[in-house]
Amino acid sequence: MPDHLINYILMVITFVYASALFCDLYFKTKSSKAKFSLLFLPLSIILLSAGFLLELSTDGIFIYTLLSSLFIYTGLCFIGYSWLVFSVCISSENKQKVSGINAIALIPPVLIILLIVTNPLHDLLYIKPYDSGEMRFNAEYLFILALGGVYVLLANIILIIRFLINTAFSFKLRIAFPAVLVFMPISFYFRIFYFRHFELVPFFLLIGYHLILYNVSVNYKLFDIVPRSIASIVQNMDQPILIANRRNIVVNFNGSFMSNFGSVTSIKETDPLELFVEKLGQSTVLDGENQNILDSMLLDIDKNVLGNIHVYTPYDKWYFVLIQNVLNSKGRKIGKLISFNDITTIHDLNQKLKQKNCELEKINMELKNANEKILKHTLMAEELAITRERSRILSELHDTIGQAYTSNLALARCTNAFLLSNRREKALDVLEEMACTTKQLLFNITSSVNDKDTLIQQQPLKDILNKLFKSYRKSGIDIQLKLYTDVEVLEYKIRHNIYRICQESINNSLKHGMAQNIYISIEEESEKIILEIADDGAGCDLVYKGIGLKGIEYRISEIDGEVSFISDKSRQKGFIVRAEIPIRRESKR
Repeated sequence: MPDHLINYILMVITFVYASALFCDLYFKTKSSKAKFSLLFLPLSIILLSAGFLLELSTDGIFIYTLLSSLFIYTGLCFIGYSWLVFSVCISSENKQKVSGINAIALIPPVLIILLIVTNPLHDLLYIKPYDSGEMRFNAEYLFILALGGVYVLLANIILIIRFLINTAFSFKLRIAFPAVLVFMPISFYFRIFYFRHFELVPFFLLIGYHLILYNVSVNYKLFDIVPRSIASIVQNMDQPILIANRRNIVVNFNGSFMSNFGSVTSIKETDPLELFVEKLGQSTVLDGENQNILDSMLLDIDKNVLGNIHVYTPYDKWYFVLIQNVLNSKGRKIGKLISFNDITTIHDLNQKLKQKNCELEKINMELKNANEKILKHTLMAEELAITRERSRILSELHDTIGQAYTSNLALARCTNAFLLSNRREKALDVLEEMACTTKQLLFNITSSVNDKDTLIQQQPLKDILNKLFKSYRKSGIDIQLKLYTDVEVLEYKIRHNIYRICQESINNSLKHGMAQNIYISIEEESEKIILEIADDGAGCDLVYKGIGLKGIEYRISEIDGEVSFISDKSRQKGFIVRAEIPIRRESKR
């Protein structure tokens, strides 16, 4: 098979291989910086192989164009540099150092590209014989290829040093990866001096790139067992975390771990985990649980181990420890992760809670005794409430029945007078009024028992009072009402009691004072309602408080007011009821 056909097939394989790697990494890599580091090499090889494919035809004739030459030169100039960028990126955590190395190494390839763009140097790429289709390479091409080999050599030296320092790998990996890294710069040497007709360098670079990328660098940080994504999360966590490999070698820990245990254990990466456990045991209260946790750190565990340990130096602290396995993509154990969660505050709170529980038990006993006493008092309070309710109903019934009795008594006298004077129609009207009064009496009794005066809730107080006065006026009694304030804004209980006090006072004036005129005034003064009810009855020298007057006092006390009873026969007014009631307005809904 002709050499140019073999080279053509090799370029097609290299182009497809590099394109597949590029697409796979592009969609898997999220960070823009990571994309630059990982995609630069396959992109350079894509350009290089595309340039060769554009020039090399299947019939062995070379088609020279500026575009294909630029593709070849660009890919060739950056193939070694891109490998160096990738190697430095996965081998160093110092971002400033990485940026500096990349910037310095970028100068030679950029200068060469500028020379190619500004001068027709692409003619120096090949020497085309006139008598054959064989391609011969000029000094410029070999120089660029050698420069790429130097970059690859420097990059692989960095990788091998970092690889040998690390103790996390098995013997198999210790043999395989250095062999791959050593072979890569050698491929440049063989390409320049022996295989001049075959572009093997891009293909071998891709193989080495693929092995290192997918077996080590993408999944692990600096050839370590700690995934890159997890490593960044671990460093930012507040709780102390330590990671060891399967051989119990410390491979990673975060800043919080150093601040909590650094002064005690003086641990560093690559130290045996046993050293950390030994020093931690010297500053730990060794009881059964603590010893079990320390032993589990060194054992090969099948499931998570958790528990509390008590560390007394340099600070007296309690930690919740969780030991769990680190698994690779195939589910194999590659190490263990140990996390320490500071629970000192929680432990102290638990101790305080235990003390408080003991105190609460004592208090509970005292409360139990107090509850028995409260139960007795509650029963007494219920009896008192029943007594008060009976008193309220009695007062309501007294006011309601008393008003009806007084009104019907006056109406009966009128009926008697009308019958004696032979005015039967008038007598019938009065009897009809007595029937209405009796009917209203039954309704009021029901409302009193239900503690619900619907009349006062549904109608203004002024209208209800006028209806009350009207029922008395037919018996020849004149009642005058003067309102100097808006009583409708007062809360229901005050309006209800004002109505009942007026009702009882009128009954007393008619029943005991034989009054003909009654004067009622309601006004506001200094945030108080002043209610005064006076009559022109007989009066008395000594006020005797019967059921009616005691009921008035009870109603006034219910609304936090004060009442006084005044009677003097020498004055024009026979009996006066004067009450002062604090203003409480109805709340708006």
